[in-house]
Amino acid sequence: MSSLADTRQTHIYQDLLERYGPLLTGEVLRVSLGYPSQAALRQSLSRNTTPVRTFRIPGRRGRFALTLDVAQWLATRAQTPATGTEELARERCGQSSPSETGA
Repeated sequence: MSSLADTRQTHIYQDLLERYGPLLTGEVLRVSLGYPSQAALRQSLSRNTTPVRTFRIPGRRGRFALTLDVAQWLATRAQTPATGTEELARERCGQSSPSETGA
């Protein structure tokens, strides 16, 4: 990762950590990952297609993600060219785009 990307990730991480702590869940996780609704996040969780690893904590409701993982993902997304929703969906599912396959 370049120093600019490292700096970007550090700033994102520090901001999220100060605001929300070391774990993100619920509405904060949804907004941070860019899902349009809680239902969209739930569907992604059920399909195992969230862009960061999530986990459960015994005795607590919902799914959690490490703030550091979300910050890393956001910094990575910020340095890649914008993609259409179709390409993003393929990326989440691990499929290649038609331009990559020569179609």
